[in-house]
Amino acid sequence: MTLKSPNLRILFIRFLFFMLNDSFIACYFKVKAYSLIQRYIYFAQVVFILG
Repeated sequence: MTLKSPNLRILFIRFLFFMLNDSFIACYFKVKAYSLIQRYIYFAQVVFILG
């Protein structure tokens, strides 16, 4: 694949940006889910100790 034509180059850059953005969003949601799970485990432990 040659990137001589500007159209192809723009498409390629857009594709790369989309992939990076997609993985960033996935990573963000993983971190959010992980923190929610951690909070839930902490809450369950507190309830178990107090209850």
